[in-house]
Amino acid sequence: MEVAALVAVIVVVAVLIIFLMNYITRLKFERKFRQWQETEALRWEAEIEKATKAAVTQSRAVLGGKFT
Repeated sequence: MEVAALVAVIVVVAVLIIFLMNYITRLKFERKFRQWQETEALRWEAEIEKATKAAVTQSRAVLGGKFT
């Protein structure tokens, strides 16, 4: 009986460790993904702003400064 109880405890502990490691790993990768997502959003905003400024500059150059 003691051997069966010991095996059961070991199995339960192993399963708990596996679930805990899975949870910790998932949290870690979700945090990295959120950081990457924020970085990409900032990069996209910067590119859009840069493209907008370039378009305005090009438009002004084509129009020769009219309408400004």
